[in-house]
Amino acid sequence: MTHREANELAAQLWRLRELLETLLFKYDEQLLLLGAGRARWASRGAREIEIVAEQLHDCRLATSVTMGGAGAAWQLPEAATLRALAMGAPGVWREILTDHFEALLGLIAEVETMDAEWGARAGAGGYGGGADPRAAARDGSASADGAQMPTVNAVARPGVYSAQVAELIGI
Repeated sequence: MTHREANELAAQLWRLRELLETLLFKYDEQLLLLGAGRARWASRGAREIEIVAEQLHDCRLATSVTMGGAGAAWQLPEAATLRALAMGAPGVWREILTDHFEALLGLIAEVETMDAEWGARAGAGGYGGGADPRAAARDGSASADGAQMPTVNAVARPGVYSAQVAELIGI
C-alpha cells in the first residue's frame, strides 16, 4: 500500500468519525425539539438524520473497500477489520489506525447511549401524547399546541448505525 493510499484510508476514517458525531448531534437535536414540543421541525430533523445516515452508509462502504486494499497490501485478510488492520499495519500506521479504532469505539459507545435514551424517552411517552421521537411528522397526532407530533418509527434508532460501524471496525 502506498503512502497515498494509506492517507486515503486515514481520511475516510476521519470522515466516518465526523459523520458519527454529526449523527449524534442530529439525534440530540431531534430529542430537544420534540421534548420542547417543537413539532414543526420534526420532519426536517428526520430528513436530516436520513441524509447523514445515507452519507454514513456510503462512507462505510468506501472505507470497507479501502480497508480491503490495505489488508491485501499488508498481507492481511482482505476482509480485515480496522482492529486487525491496526494490529498488522507497518510503522506509524499501526498507531494511526489504533487511534482511529479507539475514537470510533468511543463514538459507538456514545451512539449506543443515545439509542438507550431514545428508546427510554419514547417508551415513557416523554414527547407529549406518548409520541415516539423516532417518527416523522407525516404519521403524527396533535400535540398540546395543535401541531402534528411524530408517532411511529420513520427514523431508525441510533443503534442501527453503531452496529454497522462496529462490524466494520471489528467489535
